This record gives sequence, structure tokens and C-alpha cells, in this order.
Amino acid sequence: MKDKKKAKDETSTERRQREKREKEEKELEILKTKCSFFVDQFNTPCVAINVDGHLEIYQIKSKMYSHYLTNFIIENKLGISKQKIEKLKIISEAYAIKNKVQYSLYNRCAYYDGAYYLDLCSKDWSVIKITPGKWEKVNLSFPLFRRYNHMKELVINDKGTKEDFDKFMKLHNFSNDNQRLLTACYLGTCLISGIPHIILIVVGQQGSAKSSLQTDIRKIVDNSEINKLKLPVNQNEFTQQLQHHYLPLYDNVRWLQDWQQDDFCRAVTGEGFSKRELFSDDNDVIYKYMRCPIMNGINTPGTRADFLDRSVIITLERISEEKRRPQKEVDEEVDLLAPKVLKYLLDTVSKSLTNFDAVSKELKGKLPRMADFCIHGESMSRNLGHKPLEFYDAYMENIREQNTIVIENNIVSDLIRKLMAEKDTWKGMTSVLYKELKKLAEESDIKVGKNNFPGAPNALSRRVNELKYNLLKAGIEITSKEEHSGTEYTIKKISPQPPPSPQNSKINNENSKSGDISTAVNDNSGDNGDNGDDFKEPASVEEAFK
Repeated sequence: MKDKKKAKDETSTERRQREKREKEEKELEILKTKCSFFVDQFNTPCVAINVDGHLEIYQIKSKMYSHYLTNFIIENKLGISKQKIEKLKIISEAYAIKNKVQYSLYNRCAYYDGAYYLDLCSKDWSVIKITPGKWEKVNLSFPLFRRYNHMKELVINDKGTKEDFDKFMKLHNFSNDNQRLLTACYLGTCLISGIPHIILIVVGQQGSAKSSLQTDIRKIVDNSEINKLKLPVNQNEFTQQLQHHYLPLYDNVRWLQDWQQDDFCRAVTGEGFSKRELFSDDNDVIYKYMRCPIMNGINTPGTRADFLDRSVIITLERISEEKRRPQKEVDEEVDLLAPKVLKYLLDTVSKSLTNFDAVSKELKGKLPRMADFCIHGESMSRNLGHKPLEFYDAYMENIREQNTIVIENNIVSDLIRKLMAEKDTWKGMTSVLYKELKKLAEESDIKVGKNNFPGAPNALSRRVNELKYNLLKAGIEITSKEEHSGTEYTIKKISPQPPPSPQNSKINNENSKSGDISTAVNDNSGDNGDNGDDFKEPASVEEAFK
């Protein structure tokens, strides 16, 4: 009797489990009529919800999805409870992972399938689609953007003109016209996703409205409730900031440590950041970004060659008492101008894409390190009404000034210049070079240490290799060759090398097709991270959301 009762109890348990599974499957099927599940490039489970004819994208673990599930449970009379919500979230996550559909999600700007996109962060989730010669507002039928709470809507005023753009630029006290032109073209390139962006460094004395320029730029391109960020103290914090902000702003930066300069370089060129998924496991998530960071300070906050190579330094002059206005008055004017400026920028960017190939061909063999910024900037400059190569010459002049900063603020380069002050050529092994430079350092009361003169010949060798390009531009050529006893250096004085200047040639301003743009811009860059071998983006939207 006991055995028969036990068998009967087990059958009842199995039946209850089966009924529970069937109920959960039924709930999921109902949910799937309104939602599509996928994972992003970081393998995070996400959901695309059809709301009034448009898609809204959320992480499954988010509060927004919890709110949606609450209303879903009420509407379908499934019995509201906190446990029910959590259960549906767990089922949704499992289905998203099992579904093996993956979409890369971007923050504010994206490049996808031959077009550039700008997320307006509007309630109807409409975005701007930019192609050569055209831009339009559309609603996407597939996931492309992620949003964060701090992001504010970008508004477009269809009456925006060049006059409005010029008025906006004149609100800021640039030291010269070249600085104004570089900033204007920087604004446009912020709308071009998928390319390495420059780090904009705004310097000037107190009262030059450096912070205002930063926040005004952000109002146009990446409007936010948070205008200024605290400089990160570690890489995890920095990765978090980059994940949440397309155009991160840093105010009153006095000095960047070496690792911070390195990480800013990686943040604009798309190199990866590794971050543990949880403190309790060893799983790494690889984050890749191409952000548009801006920082300001009284002086340039970094002097490393690779950091300045990726930067544009803009100098603002102190605003005189006669021209100074109340901040509220200026802010109100910027708020009125921003929607008009964005409209004019969209016009300019779309037009500049039509002659991108022609400009790229003209500048071939003459490009600096940040080649994409240079080509797009030159193309936009011409569509802003400037003469051919006016932007290029301004950018090259800025690079020359950066090279001077590197040379004048580096102990090793300064000692090498002293070594060559009264000679045309020097030749010797690394150890000999180290002894002679160390002697000059001691004569100048320069200490030996990590942030001063290198503590060993091999450390000096690394520093010299980093400075070869900058010293070459300043008129000192350094070559090396490996011998049995070590590295032999040859240092020669030469004529300082000016930056390359292409021949002034006519540009075909007809609306040529920009078919090669995709070869210059990699649609797997930007926010993309470790996509994983087991996941693939669907061949079509219909296939993904069947």
C-alpha cells in the first residue's frame, strides 16, 4: 500500500511540474507576440518591445522591463506578484541566450549597413539616418541603440541655417580663426560613428568659458543631464563612463597619469578594455569604444606623444568685462540655437559624405595619424564654405604646436637637444648614451626616477624610441641598429621637417557616390565588443523577429 501511494504521489508531482511548464510556455508565447529577445555584443540578454508601432530596447534585467512585465501581467490577468515578474525575467533571459540572435547596440551614434545613425532619444524612439547627400528621420525595425537615464532628447529645428551656426560659434572666444574652424569640423565629425575621433582639449586662463564650450557642444550632439564627469581613478570606472557616455566631458583637468593618457588613446581609437563580469567569477567582457571625449584645463593635461597625436588643442581667450554676459542669458541663447545648429550640421555632414572619396584621394600619402578625422574634417570644411586645404593646414599647424609641447615638456628630449647643441652627429651604444645624458641630467639637478630621468639604459631606450618621430620634426634624426654588444644609436642634426602639404588642386564638387566610405569606416568598430563565436547577427530583420 505504501509503495502504491508513493507511486501515486510521484505521478501527481510530475503532473504538477508538467502543468507548471506548460503554463510558463504559454506565458512566454503570449509575451513573444509583443517582444523579441536577443543578446547584445557583450552577450547581455535584451528585449525589443513593440510599442505603438516602434521598437523600444531594454536590457532584460532593467527596471524598464520590470515595469513592462507588470503591465503585461495585469493586462493578461496572470496574477501579479514580485515572484511572477522575476520568473518571467529569468525565462526571458534564458530564451534570449537560447535564441542565438545577436545585435550590436550603440550609444547615441552608430554606423550600420552603409549609413550613419543618430539616436534622438525621443519618446517614439525615432532616429536620424544619414547617407551621402541626404538625412531623414526614421523609426527602425531592428535593435540598434541602447539608452541610459542621463540621456536627453535632441531636438531639430528645420529652419536652422549657416547664420545660426556662425552665431553659435561666435559665442565662444577662440584665440584665432583656425581654432574656430577646427572646433566647427570637430562638431560635425562627432556625428560620424565608427571612426577614430580626436580628443578635444580646451585650454585657457580663468574666465575664458572653457566649461561652457564643452557643455554647449554636448547640448548639440549628446544632450545629457550630466554635463561633467569626474576623472576616473581606475580603468573599471573609466570603462563604465565610456559605456554610458558617447561624448564624455571632463572639467578642470590638471594632469593625467600615464595610464589615463593611454586609456584615453584607446577610448578614441577602438582598442579593447577588459572588465570582469562579476567579482565572483573570472569571466572577462571585452568593451570597445570610439568615443569623443572633451577635457579642459588651464594647461594641456598630458604631454605624452601618443596622447597628443590623437588630440586637438583649442585655446580660448579670457572674456573681457565689457563682453561678459550672465550665464543664464547665454544658456538660454544656446538652448534656442542648439536645434538649429544640429539641423545645419546634419545638412553639412550629409553633403560632405558625397565628396569624401575625392578628398581622400587628394590627401592620399599626406595624412597624419588621425587620418579619418583629417579627411572628414577637410570635407566638412569645404561644405562650411572654407577654401580647399584650409582645414588641413589648420590641423597640421595644430599638430606642429603639439610636437613643440612634447619636445619642451619631456626630460629625455630636452637632454638630447642639449647633447646635440654643439655637434652635428653623435654615435654610440645605449649604455654610452645613458651615461652622457645622465651626466647632463645631474648638471641640471634632474633626479633619476620613474617620472624623471630613466633609471636604467633599457628604460632610456624605450623613451628614446617613443620620441624619434617628434625629434625628427624638430630637426634631430635618431636611427638605431642592433649589434652583438647591444643597440647602437646614431643621432644627427637635420633641417626641421614641416608637415606634408598636398598640391592645391580642384576638387570635383559634383555629388559623387561615396561607395568606398565603408572601407574607411569599419561597422564592427565603435561599441562592438567580443561578439562570441556561437552568436551571429541574423541575415534579415524578418528572420530575427519571426
